[in-house]
Amino acid sequence: MYHDEWRLFFFTEVDPFDNGVPSLHVGIPIGLLIINRLHVRDLGISIGEWRHREFDLFVAANVPIYLFSIQYLGIHWISDVVPGVFLAIICALFSHRIQPILRSIPENGWKSALPQKEVANLSIAFAVIGTAILGLVVIDGPGTEEGNPTTRMGPGDVNLDVIEVHTFWDPARVSVVNVGEEPLEVLIIHRDEVEEHANGGVIEWGSLPLSGNAVTLGAGDSLEKEVMTPSIFDGHFVILSHQGEDGVGEARVTIEYVDDELIFSALAMSAVSFAIMGWVVGGSLRFIGSNSQRSHL
Repeated sequence: MYHDEWRLFFFTEVDPFDNGVPSLHVGIPIGLLIINRLHVRDLGISIGEWRHREFDLFVAANVPIYLFSIQYLGIHWISDVVPGVFLAIICALFSHRIQPILRSIPENGWKSALPQKEVANLSIAFAVIGTAILGLVVIDGPGTEEGNPTTRMGPGDVNLDVIEVHTFWDPARVSVVNVGEEPLEVLIIHRDEVEEHANGGVIEWGSLPLSGNAVTLGAGDSLEKEVMTPSIFDGHFVILSHQGEDGVGEARVTIEYVDDELIFSALAMSAVSFAIMGWVVGGSLRFIGSNSQRSHL
């Protein structure tokens, strides 16, 4: 997808193949399906009797299509799908339970929206522990070591990394390190200069405007460069090529943006998500406990 002219712009600038965990391609439709069933259960009818049954069938039919396509295109690993399903369950239960609580606030006041003490404590514990674990994985977790490659290439291969447009006035700082044994060719180039050279699933290295731009990196060598993106149309690529006849080329490409500090605000928002998870789990445990007591009675 990254090596064909007519797809190159869309899949690097509009919808790049860099989705992570969990997979919302699966989480959102499955979450909708769960919400629909919780809703019809409250109505006291079957899903087949629901007036929006056609919508539910449409979503259900798309789930296997999403499951196949995201695996086939390499958008997600199967390990992203499982947490996506778990997220769907949590979000569906939260949405279903919070809706009547929010609707009753005008009558019962804001205090009615506060969870029970045990549930609140569990929510806080989930927020603290979950955010701490996430911070350890994201900021200093596996793959962050400087000697680990982010891309590997066989003889004649051409790979690329995308320099996204994050800001119009601050540069993106690009670092390319050859962490393997084979020499590599590196070219940092504007997206528009690449499109005509990407055809049939291959970027033709020899036809690119290399003069004065390409850099050869031997084993252990590095390239540091700042790239300006003054408009939304100024996306750039870091193109790497292994032009040797054998061996595997390995490189570590790191792109730092001026707004990388937003990772901390992202962690703060994640704390809210973990708190919601604790609220749902705590509410479910209370529900199970109350039903168990009733059955004993």
